[in-house]
Amino acid sequence: MSHIAPNIELGETRDGLWVAAAAGRGRLSQICATVVRIDVEGHAYVEFAESMMPRMDQLVAELGHVYLGIDAEGMASYDARFRYLWTEWIKHNNAAIDGLLFLYRSRAVQSVAVIINAVTGSDLVEACGDRDNFEDRLAEAVLSCRSTTARV
Repeated sequence: MSHIAPNIELGETRDGLWVAAAAGRGRLSQICATVVRIDVEGHAYVEFAESMMPRMDQLVAELGHVYLGIDAEGMASYDARFRYLWTEWIKHNNAAIDGLLFLYRSRAVQSVAVIINAVTGSDLVEACGDRDNFEDRLAEAVLSCRSTTARV
């Protein structure tokens, strides 16, 4: 475990990383070769995005493409720069993103998907307000990833 800023901790896991602060936490998990799940709860600090970007860049460089499932159902608020960094990352890596499914509970968090799509000029970010649908679609992405990997 290390501190990336005052009161913000970062740790490595077998399948990714976690980051935590007083009012929020995030986790990035590579759940299949090209499928990444990001969970954010509470307040999403800019440091959360900053700590996840290098891992995401590495995955895109190594694999050429990724599918993202972002569970933001528990996200209550976010730093403006958190959203800006993710928007820029998505814009820069648009061609390498197979899909981006975004689970939300609040309309304020749902607006993140609308803003990112408007800024990137695409409909890449798909907002989902139903946990079961989100989990089913993420499972489908994993199965698709495994069948593609098995054929290679």
